[in-house]
Amino acid sequence: MYVTNKGRVISLALAAVFAAGSLLALDVDKLPPDNWAVPSSRAGIRTTMTDATSPRAFIGLTPCRIVDTRGNGAPIQGGTFGVNQIRTWALSGKCGIPTGADAVSLNLTVTGTGANAFGFATLWPTGATQPTASNINWSAAGQTIANAVIVPLGTSGSVNVISGNAGTDMVLDVNGYFSAALGTPQNFFTLNNNSSLWTLNTFNAATGCSGLCGILAQTSSGNAFEGDSFQTSGLNHAVSGFNASTTNNSAGVFGVSGSAAGSVLSFFPVGVRGESDTGNGVIGITAGASSIGVRGDRVDSGGATLTSGILGGSAGVVFTGGLSGSGTKAFVEPHPTDATKMIRYVSLEGPEAGTYFRGTAQTVGGRAVIQVPESFRMVTDSDGLTVQLTATGGRFAQMVVESSDLNQIVVLSNRDVTFHYLAQGVRRAYKNIEVITDNLNFAPESPSDRMPISLSADERQRLIDNGTYNPDGSVNMKTADSAGWTKAWAAREEAARKSAEAAVAAKKAQIQRQQE
Repeated sequence: MYVTNKGRVISLALAAVFAAGSLLALDVDKLPPDNWAVPSSRAGIRTTMTDATSPRAFIGLTPCRIVDTRGNGAPIQGGTFGVNQIRTWALSGKCGIPTGADAVSLNLTVTGTGANAFGFATLWPTGATQPTASNINWSAAGQTIANAVIVPLGTSGSVNVISGNAGTDMVLDVNGYFSAALGTPQNFFTLNNNSSLWTLNTFNAATGCSGLCGILAQTSSGNAFEGDSFQTSGLNHAVSGFNASTTNNSAGVFGVSGSAAGSVLSFFPVGVRGESDTGNGVIGITAGASSIGVRGDRVDSGGATLTSGILGGSAGVVFTGGLSGSGTKAFVEPHPTDATKMIRYVSLEGPEAGTYFRGTAQTVGGRAVIQVPESFRMVTDSDGLTVQLTATGGRFAQMVVESSDLNQIVVLSNRDVTFHYLAQGVRRAYKNIEVITDNLNFAPESPSDRMPISLSADERQRLIDNGTYNPDGSVNMKTADSAGWTKAWAAREEAARKSAEAAVAAKKAQIQRQQE
């Protein structure tokens, strides 16, 4: 006889739990079965305390008589057991038990028992060692006794059964099975809950787990995991990821597509990370004028936003706190005649946050007044305005800017002429841009960082020449020490550790409050 360990499915007799199944076999004398208690270890009896199967879900079946040694049309028959006779019964494929089921819920009835004060019957998975305890016992001839049994399936979906110390007839009824797979594939596992707590809460207490240690979702097609929140108001998260680790490359939500293994790129601990070498690492899709596909924020210790970025919002990319990166800023359009080509224009770069407007005007009586657009006036500083004039018409003309400010530009000419103008300024909110500044983009994030191969050959050589990286792409630790990066890494890790400890404590307190 097998006993349970924290809810795992193993072979045992549970008449109280499966009383309905027990009643099925009692067509012999219509008597209800005696309740069966799990025995404790005592002299002469050893109970098996190990798990016989992994945890599995129970799938109910229409009650079905699967064995009747007396005949009566059951799928499995075989005649009365002899004393200490062992038989093997293949249960998979009968009475709705699918191939691949891990255990079955049975009602075992012995009837017409042989004369012996210590007769017993035991079922166990084929291929396993026979247990030293029984599923049912009898003490006299001619008895009919029933008990509920849960038994794992062994080789080829079979169980072994023994009639010990005396012969008997046996009847088995089945009312369900335990499996990770369903006999009806279009069915699916469902957990319904109607409370303020979780519907499913899993916890792995192992401290040495370095791989997938929580929930693994796998599929051969479609989405492996989907989170849906149907509440139309309030603060909801369809998928929430909490990560307390301060180790580089850790993430609250980590998505990998293709064969990207996550070991090449080095980065600070993040909220969401997506990697791909063949597909999409992270996809955010939303509908509605004010909704957002993906958003990331960096905040200070008080919760104030320092920088933020939005993908798939009011524009393709929306950012706060600046946009920086290596390479160029390109804009592409389709080629008008060649489907295999596109047009790529690169943004103009310079050492200031420039603004401009341009147009065409004409002097009348040797004078022209250009009204400054309101949008230009709103964002441009009043100092540093410049205006370029280009006369047209094929004849020489002398032109001069008499005055210029954020309201209007006055142009004089020695004759009336049509001309083009270009007015340029500097954004008032960012007029003091520092062109040469601290290295925030190319400084290594950890001693194990590697020089990005996405940089151009010239940029990579510069990072070698200035001592950021060694020629093999590894971090130049001498520079890291002199530049203060090693101290910054240590300080960051210590601050992150303290923050993580506080976050873990808060999270545990939240879970405790919800469970109380």
